[in-house]
Formats: sequence, C-alpha cells, structure tokens
Amino acid sequence: MIAGGWVLPIGDSASSQAQGKHQQAVDVFRKSLSTFTDLGGSWWVARVLAEMSWSISVLGNDINAEHIWRESLRIATDIHATPVALEALIGFASLEAKRGDMEHALELLLMVLSHPASFQETRNLASNLRADLEAQLTPTLIEAIQAHAGEKTFEAVVEDLLK
Repeated sequence: MIAGGWVLPIGDSASSQAQGKHQQAVDVFRKSLSTFTDLGGSWWVARVLAEMSWSISVLGNDINAEHIWRESLRIATDIHATPVALEALIGFASLEAKRGDMEHALELLLMVLSHPASFQETRNLASNLRADLEAQLTPTLIEAIQAHAGEKTFEAVVEDLLK
C-alpha cells in the first residue's frame, strides 16, 4: 500500500495511523480538527487535514481523501504555509500513482523534493514514494519526467491542483 506507515506525528492520531488503526486515527484527527478550528489555528487545520487524508485513503475513500487534501492545500496556500502544502502534494502524488498516472505522481514528488521549504519528514516520505514509482518506470521515462517537472513552478502546480 502506497501510504502504509508514512505518517507525520500529530499526537494519538499519528500513533493510531502507524499501528494501522485508520478509522481510530480519523476519529482522533476529527477531534483535533475541531479544536484547531475553534482556536483559529489555520496552519494546524491544514496539517491535520493533510494527515487525516492518508487514513481516509487507506480506508478506501480516495474521493474524500482527494477533497480533503485539496482543502488542506487551499488553506496552506492561503496562509503561506508552504511546508504543509508540500505535505498535501505528496497525498495528491499517492492518488495519482493509485490511479496509474505514475508520471504525474513523480512530477509532484520531484516538486516536493526540490522545494527548500520541505521538512525532512516530508522529504523522507516523498523519497520513499519516489523509489516505489521509479521501480515501475524506465530510466528514459524518469529522465523525461525530471526534465518536464523542472519546467513547472510550485505556484503553477498548486493552481492546477486547486482547480
């Protein structure tokens, strides 16, 4: 499973996620989301949404996960929380990979890996998924994707995903 075990720490929900208890993780994430929303913590709201989407995707609801990753990306972009936006991009990459669009998935991951605002945990997650994807692609195709990915700006990628 692409998302299996790849989590960033947010309390008990991350622990539940790491243990494969994804419904429990979603429940705890929703409580955290409510608290951060009440407190006006937009950065944390965006981050919780990005993390919660992993469990939702693992539970088989990719459509809902995509919607929530998009909301996370929108909030993160609005408040200039680029590190959180980069976390959401990995979620989109995982969905693209599940749908068979390995090229687009790899482009998104390359964006995350090359962006200076990526947290180390985010880079590690992107690197793991990248390795999985590259194992399924030819070296020539990987090189072409790398060249194409270098032509896009972070802002353009985000704008496309938010459409």
